[in-house]
Amino acid sequence: VTIDGFLSSQFISGLLFAYAYAATEPVVITVKDLNSRPYIDLTLDMLGRFGHSVRHHQYETFYIETAAFTAGDNVEIAIEGDWSSAAALLVGAAICGKVTCNGISTDSLQADRALMDVLHQAGAGVVVAKDSVAVSSPALLQPFLFDATHSPDLFPVLAILAACCIGESRIAGLGRLVHKESDRAQSIGAMLSQLQVPYALDGDVLRVQGVKQFPTTTIDAHNDHRIAMAAAIAALRSDGGITIAGADAVNKSYPAFYEDLRSLGAVVN
Repeated sequence: VTIDGFLSSQFISGLLFAYAYAATEPVVITVKDLNSRPYIDLTLDMLGRFGHSVRHHQYETFYIETAAFTAGDNVEIAIEGDWSSAAALLVGAAICGKVTCNGISTDSLQADRALMDVLHQAGAGVVVAKDSVAVSSPALLQPFLFDATHSPDLFPVLAILAACCIGESRIAGLGRLVHKESDRAQSIGAMLSQLQVPYALDGDVLRVQGVKQFPTTTIDAHNDHRIAMAAAIAALRSDGGITIAGADAVNKSYPAFYEDLRSLGAVVN
């Protein structure tokens, strides 16, 4: 099997799971231009936990032997907390206040764990425990550089973090955003425009110039849960609140998002 890995790693994960269970003869999967590599690491890790190791060569060629799992009938798995969902709350804390997120691990294979690198660059207060991360806002947030090619779900909320930094931040990986729930290059740009944030699309890089505060405005979520969450986090630095059109898009991944924000002291109507 030969497959293009540019649009999504999910196609490769699906093939790996399917063939690992069903192959009646050895299978070779050749992947061209793989993106979101950490999600393939998660797939391989889970297959390994169920006793079916899959060999690969530099993530370009995967070798699957006939289905023969070595694990017993009962496999105990602890499901990790979701870094993609936690990212919105942690960025919210970096720009306004303090939050501790329990049930997430900095040793995780999840792609969005890379948020930790950005928070450190920006100068946010970060305290790591065994299964929790606490983040607090500094006096001033510093601009950062980050390549989101392998963690595109971070892009919307990182654009808001960049808009709160003093100076210009740069986030690479725009090419990964076209085929998400929305064309995120477009929807992020529209969000920043509504927030009156200077920005530029420079090839594969989004350049964002930070501002002190956002205006009262309305932001269209474009049926995209990540845009809706990013807009809500932006409201924490607005001068009078933000209205999100299509706010229920968060139901795709985080139905309790607004309730959690309210429990942290945000005014949510």
